[in-house]
Amino acid sequence: MDIFFIFLLICFGAFFAICEISMAASRKVKLQILLDNGDPRASLVMQLQSHSGSFFAAVQIALNAVAILGGIIGESAFTPIFKDLISIIYEGKWLNSIAFTFSFIMVTSLFILFADLIPKRIGMALPEKVAISFIRIMLLSVTVLKPLVWFFNIISDSVLRLFNMPFVRDEQVTSDDISAVMDAGMEHGAIQSHEHKIIENVLELEQRTIGNVMTFREEVCFFSTNQSDEQIKQLILKHNHHFYPLCDGELNNVVALVEATTILHQLIQNDHFEIDKIENEPNVLFLPQSLNLSDALGAFKRQPVGLALVINEFSTVVGVVSLKDILNVVVNHKKELQEFHIHQIDANSWELDGALSLLDVEKIISTTGLYSEENIDTLGGLMMHLFKRLPNQEESISFNHLHFKIKQVNNISIEKIIISTQPI
Repeated sequence: MDIFFIFLLICFGAFFAICEISMAASRKVKLQILLDNGDPRASLVMQLQSHSGSFFAAVQIALNAVAILGGIIGESAFTPIFKDLISIIYEGKWLNSIAFTFSFIMVTSLFILFADLIPKRIGMALPEKVAISFIRIMLLSVTVLKPLVWFFNIISDSVLRLFNMPFVRDEQVTSDDISAVMDAGMEHGAIQSHEHKIIENVLELEQRTIGNVMTFREEVCFFSTNQSDEQIKQLILKHNHHFYPLCDGELNNVVALVEATTILHQLIQNDHFEIDKIENEPNVLFLPQSLNLSDALGAFKRQPVGLALVINEFSTVVGVVSLKDILNVVVNHKKELQEFHIHQIDANSWELDGALSLLDVEKIISTTGLYSEENIDTLGGLMMHLFKRLPNQEESISFNHLHFKIKQVNNISIEKIIISTQPI
């Protein structure tokens, strides 16, 4: 009879152990998928996870009660059996102690193996499936043990409050969490390497600013309202852009955005570029230079134009950015990096372009901590920030366990910089 009770206790222990681990290991993303597929039990699991204190208190009460009862019943069930077996070869004064020891090892092994180890491995392997299968029994157990749960929760909440610890787990999904899931998906073949790269670039849109991808003011090609048709033709033939800002004299006075096909249609049909029609249809999008690419993408969605003018805090146009520039970061970023000077000198040193973004520099040299929250986007900008001035050629400085040496300065632009993990 005692052995039967031990079997029941092992079953109870296994149930609570598998419920505990499956509840802790169940992922909200997968539970949400199950809920969307029409399984209402997934919603109950998520609700219990969000207020898990009562459940885990009930589990611990049950597991400890099972362990204590298992020890008491196990000792009375197995000790006489081992005593009879051992007495065949030994009947000394240590007989009772040896029989008790074997009984203890026997009961402990059974509970470890069948009431703890195996159930928890099953719960870890199939957490969501197990959780939704037993959720209603879990809720029932919390209800039955509610008085004890309430008492122990008061004590545990007080301890957590004393040490300023959270009461519920944080369900916020960060970009690092998504990257980890993507890495796991690529390892198992669910995501191709190029798809992984695209997703990785999309997540970086929040960290990259327009300044990383825009065309600078000096390189912007624009039309002026006082230019002749012939000058406009020559400008289009020379630069071959899709969009052109139409300005009243200078780039800071933009009145409209002109599509090259619109100009060509007017020139072909009328032999004349009708500026008045363009000026009456203002479609200029201005974006701040500090805006990240994710927000810039949203701005292009709200105002469907192909080109935006980038302005600084003094409302001066500092460049232009197109929707294509942003999409290139997502789908063709490696090709963009080839436009910069990137040369690995040895295993510990690199010669890099000062215009490289700090995020790209971190990837190239496999480090972190260069990117700051002080609106510093490029490697050259970081050098200006560290030196507190425009550095001279051959000057060196150390930062974040890295060593920097200014290799080439052109007027007020830092062209090339050497980075090394060893003192230069």
